[in-house]
Amino acid sequence: MEKEVFVIPRSKLIDAGLLPAEDTEGKAFYTRINSLGDLRRLVDVANTSGEYGKLYGKANVETNPSLQQVIMYGYVQRGDGRFLLYQRAGGNNYKEKRLAGKVSVGIGGHMEQADINLAQSLYRELDEEAQVFIDNEPVSFTSDQGKLNLPLMKKYLRISPIGFIKDERDAVGKVHFGVVCRIVPKAENIDICIRIEPGQENIRWQYVTPQEYIEMQEAEQINPEGWTDIVFQEEILRNSQEKTA
Repeated sequence: MEKEVFVIPRSKLIDAGLLPAEDTEGKAFYTRINSLGDLRRLVDVANTSGEYGKLYGKANVETNPSLQQVIMYGYVQRGDGRFLLYQRAGGNNYKEKRLAGKVSVGIGGHMEQADINLAQSLYRELDEEAQVFIDNEPVSFTSDQGKLNLPLMKKYLRISPIGFIKDERDAVGKVHFGVVCRIVPKAENIDICIRIEPGQENIRWQYVTPQEYIEMQEAEQINPEGWTDIVFQEEILRNSQEKTA
């Protein structure tokens, strides 16, 4: 069976005020979620106009900008100001060749047919891509039957939708619309790391400060994906500057 992912017609996102109606070629957009009403607009258009489209094969959604793949994009922020940064594998070791070798802050991905809603898709992706530790002991959120224990995840992690993201500067961004979420451990003894295991597509991770990220980028030690740099500028760096102002 061909993989199918959740999409929303671009025209419906424009009608809901979630995307600008004017020409957006070569531009990037970030809108902060200021109220439940902002989030409700996305939920409403998802419920009324969302559908599933084939990710691969003929007539796939990767080549159709009129259908926007909705991505939950969560970044991990610690109380000391550091945030989680990881690097994707390079070359043929990463399925999405357009993102191979780049660094990212985003944990998450597509909503699939097995997911109940967009929020659950983020919890599922978080469980697949990351490992949570409490007092240095790994915590499992998946039962032997493969069912996620959402109440347990919510007990340890605070996940807040904070913005909508769109990047029309490259082929990947043109077919994706993102919901940016902040993931915060609820206690100092809770750690989150990226899974580096056989079959996983990521090769390293670390927690960095905003200044360390800037220095690594200026030294060309990292090549951030488009959404990561937008989230860094609009959320991580901005919040850091506001705290020190």
